[in-house]
Amino acid sequence: MTKLEGNSVKMEFIKRTGEPGLREPLFKRQYMEAEYEQAAAVAGMNVAWKSITATPQAVAKEGEEFWRPIHETQPYILLIALGR
Repeated sequence: MTKLEGNSVKMEFIKRTGEPGLREPLFKRQYMEAEYEQAAAVAGMNVAWKSITATPQAVAKEGEEFWRPIHETQPYILLIALGR
């Protein structure tokens, strides 16, 4: 995934020759946290955000250096939306 200007994202996929699936990159819009929060509020929900990190077992198996980019940049975050 590559962040482009504005809220655009380019997604490229690695696959072996002969495997089914996407060959061309996808270009998508990345929504901002405020946009998700507003949509949840309109639907009558409260929102909480939760960072996603590796479990201690995963860090022990792969090492801190392997997980450092994920922990430092937080490319993924969990949105929890619950009815009021």
